[in-house]
Parts: sequence; structure tokens; C-alpha cells
Amino acid sequence: MYLKRLILLCLAAVSLLVLTSCIQHEYLNLELPGGATQLSFEKEGGHVVLTLSSSSDWKAGSTPDWVVLGFTSGTSSTKSLKVSLWVNPNRGSDRSCEISFSNNNYKKVVVPIVQKGTSGSFDPGTDPDPEEPGDEHGDSQSTDYANAPFISIASFIVTANPEVYFKLSGTVSSFNSSTFEMTLTDETGSISVYEVLNKSEWKGRIHENGSIVISGKYHYYAGKRVDEVLSAYILSFTPAGSANEPIPLSIAEFKEAYASENQSYRLAGRMSNITNTIYGNFDLSDATGSVFIYGLTSTNLGYGTNNDKSFASLGLAEGDEIIIVGFRSNYNGQIEAKYSYFVEKTGSGVPVEPQPGEHEGEPTVTVDFRSQFPGFPQSNAEGLTSGTYEWSGYTFTLRADKFYQAKSDAYFLLIGKQNSYIQLPVIDGKALTGVKFLTAPQASENVIVDIANANGSRLMVNDSKLKKGTEYSWTFEGEKNLAYKILITNKYNAQFQYISLYYE
Repeated sequence: MYLKRLILLCLAAVSLLVLTSCIQHEYLNLELPGGATQLSFEKEGGHVVLTLSSSSDWKAGSTPDWVVLGFTSGTSSTKSLKVSLWVNPNRGSDRSCEISFSNNNYKKVVVPIVQKGTSGSFDPGTDPDPEEPGDEHGDSQSTDYANAPFISIASFIVTANPEVYFKLSGTVSSFNSSTFEMTLTDETGSISVYEVLNKSEWKGRIHENGSIVISGKYHYYAGKRVDEVLSAYILSFTPAGSANEPIPLSIAEFKEAYASENQSYRLAGRMSNITNTIYGNFDLSDATGSVFIYGLTSTNLGYGTNNDKSFASLGLAEGDEIIIVGFRSNYNGQIEAKYSYFVEKTGSGVPVEPQPGEHEGEPTVTVDFRSQFPGFPQSNAEGLTSGTYEWSGYTFTLRADKFYQAKSDAYFLLIGKQNSYIQLPVIDGKALTGVKFLTAPQASENVIVDIANANGSRLMVNDSKLKKGTEYSWTFEGEKNLAYKILITNKYNAQFQYISLYYE
């Protein structure tokens, strides 16, 4: 009996020791810059980098629309993770919030955030932005709505910037003639328009299924969990079945604009890569990018008409600078202009292909998946998934609709599809200024990849399809201590054999 009790006591002691050891290793650590206990910002806003480590998968709680986190969840890691946090400019009263971080072991850390405003301390009984919906005398007197950048509805939602006006176009539905609430739809999605500033001048002129162009700001309505357009200003409306006047756009704006047989666009740029001199197929480039022109005629033949083969009569050549009018189209994931007609030749010259630039010196970080991936399982079920990874001593974050795979023979990182991304490391005190990568030999030649900031706003470094087995080298002006992404912008998959990053 004594021996039995002794054995039971020993087992109990061992169990207690194991339990104590497990408890001691459950943690969630979050360090603020300089050892601070709260984050304080001036009215201009700002950016800080938090240092997080967790013994299990973690996630951040909800944040107000004026605070943005670089990423909001992650997996357990023995190494510290850098989490970027941005605070938007404050045009109202002083404000504050708390953001919580928790993990699967029920550990929780709360970060207080305070920000000064332009109008003193916050009074819960007053609205820091007292403009009423539909106020004709809001900021419409000082805002240049017409020159706001064009953006698609999908990009507007991803960008989610409540401080900047963007121009949107699309088809009207669910229109309320009293409140002017409506749903706006383009080929990328739909969004509710809740507030129109100049509705009095458009009373009785807006109807279902017509085409509209508005300028407005993003808002997220937490109560209904929907994205909205606020402080909208109507720029033009065309009833269904009627044709709009051509809208002048840069090429980057054209690629974000609404595609409709009733809306044409006026483009200016330099010709290159003339592939068909009978119908007039070529690339048109300006400072913001390039687009394929699928056919150009000498006169306006109208939407949907056959090309009259009049391109040769224009006498145009590589390098000529021209103005055209055409309709936006999407062919197999590639944006192009079709049913286009010639307006004016503004100059001649040697064609210049826009090049992103070459890097000088050695990269700061290189991840070679050809050597990294042989150690990973090869099947989708066991392969890489969305999460954070330590590669070459730095933290990368992967997000995608499709799992990441490693393939034998020619190893590569596969990521897809639209809006999937690789978030690149933040190095304290340095700015990301360049990216170089090699596409896999069997990669899709339909995918378009660009650089974006942590909010998803594209830098428009690239808007062309990638070629397989090709090395790309892009330079741009990044900001210090800000996170950037390699972003998939269409429905295809990208395959990378290595990625090199340059910081200054």
C-alpha cells in the first residue's frame, strides 16, 4: 500500500511539473516603441511599428476607421513579428480608442491610442464633423471633384481611404428620388451611395439603369457591415440607351473606369508596338502606364461597328503622340480600348517604352524559393497556407484565395488570385525602394502584379501581364517604416522563383 501511494504521489508531482511548464510557456507579448504604455499621435496622424510574439495563433480586435493595422492575425512564432499601425489625420476633436490583441491561450493585451484634434477636447454630445447629409454648402465649394482620380468600385473598397475623394462611374439601381440613396455598379462590384451633396440640381434627372459619374469618399457603416460612398458629388448622368460625352482620362484612370457601351473615354499618349497596320492595333503609353488599343479608325464609327480598315490612311508611326477616343473593354483579363477613333496627332518622336528602372548595388533581402521549398511538403493540403513566415531572417505575410505550393523540378512560390498578396518586411528607419523577382518557367502569362501599400492602394509600378521565366526589376519611392505588398491585381496566379528587396 505504501509503495502504491508513493507511485501515485510521484505521478502527481510529474503532472504538476508538466502543467506548470506548459503554463509558463503560454504568452502574448506586445512591445510599443520606446517602451511606451500607450500610443499618442498629433492631429496629422502617423505610423509606428509594434513588436509582437505569441505562443499560439493570435488576432487583433476591431479597430475604428481611423486606425489601420498592417495585418490583424498571425500564427505562433518563436521570433518577434513586426506589426505596422497607421493613424489617419484628424480633422475633428481629440479622440481615443483601445485595440486588443488575444491568442488561443486566452492571453490578451490592450493598446490605448490617443490622438489630438483640430478643435480641442472631445465632447460626446457633439459631432466633430457637423455637416448634415445632403448639405449643399458642405465642402463642395472648395473641393475639386472633377479632378479626383478615377477608380473602380473594387479598388475603392480595397483602398478604404475616408480622407480622399475618388471618382466612380457605373450603373444606377435602387434609386430613391427623395434621399438620393442608390446602388452604383460597375464590372468589379457594387456599392451603396448614401449621401449626395448636390442633389438639388439633379432633382428629377436621375433614373434607374442610367450611367452616372460621381466623386465621393469611402465610409464603412459598422452597423450594417457595408461599404458606402459618402459626401458624393454628381458629375454627370446619362439615361439608359443614350451616349455620354467622352471623358478625358489618364491611362491609369482609364483602366479603373467603368466599361459601358454608352461611355467613351479620351486618351492621349505615345504609340508603340504596332502589331497590325490594317486595323490599327498598338500600345498607347503615358506617364501613368500603357494600354492596348484594339483597332483605330480615322473617324467615329460608333460602338459595335466593324472596323473600316482606315488606320493606314492616318500615316501614323511608332513614337507618334496622339489623342484618341475609345471604349473600355476587358479581354481575357487584359484591359484594352476598342471601337476607338483618331482625334489628333500632337507630336512625333522615337518610341519610348516605359521602364521601371534598374537597381544599383546588392539587395537588402533575398528569398530564393528554389532553395527554400525543397523542404516543404508538395501537396495543397500540407503545403504553405496564409500566415506569417520567417524567410532570410525577415517576416513575410501571405494572404490568398489559393494555397501556396512548392513544385518539384523548378521550385517556386505560387500565389493567387485577385487581391492576394505577399506583404514585405518593414525595416526600422528604412524605405523599400525596389523589388526584383524571377517568374517560374511554367508561369501564367495572363497575371498582372503590382506594388501596393498596406491598405491595398496600388503604386501603379506595373499594369502589364508578366511573362514566364523572366526577371523583373522595379524601382519606386517608398516611405520609411511603411509596409508594402506584392499584389495580384487580376484573377490569375503568379509564380515566383526568387524575390529580392532593396531598402534605403
